[in-house]
Amino acid sequence: MPEIKETPDRGIKSDNVRQAVYIALAAGLAILTVFDVITEDVAEQIESIVLQIAALAGFSLAAANKPKRLDQPGE
Repeated sequence: MPEIKETPDRGIKSDNVRQAVYIALAAGLAILTVFDVITEDVAEQIESIVLQIAALAGFSLAAANKPKRLDQPGE
């Protein structure tokens, strides 16, 4: 059976940092909406775009962090 290398750790390594970014985004959009800097529709559009980018980044990180198999000679 091929040996599997340890999974690399690329991108944001800390769950706390990632959580802080999400909270800051949500709080920022809420504050901008409350003070009428942006409308709710614009806030929803920004949120949608950011979530799409986050999903793409998440899939990219998952692909980059996929463990690689080391083929054994003779297999």
